[in-house]
Amino acid sequence: MPVTPLHLGIGACCKAVGQKRFSFMIFAGTQVLMDIEPLLGLIYGWPYLHIFTHNLIGATLIGSLAFVIGKPISQWILLRFSNLVIG
Repeated sequence: MPVTPLHLGIGACCKAVGQKRFSFMIFAGTQVLMDIEPLLGLIYGWPYLHIFTHNLIGATLIGSLAFVIGKPISQWILLRFSNLVIG
């Protein structure tokens, strides 16, 4: 099932152990990126849901993408929401 909250349980445990060295936002974003393909498969009725993103090459590419764009996007979201809450 795409974008299930059950994936985030491991991330919560890793955040508890890793503290500042682990970004829960980047982990959650990576999970969403991983589940775009199965979500599209459910919408369009594809016979297979886990073809590209759930293999070693696809997961490596998605992890690399999350590594590059995760921090800037997370900082932008946090800045945007902190301005809404404070301002």
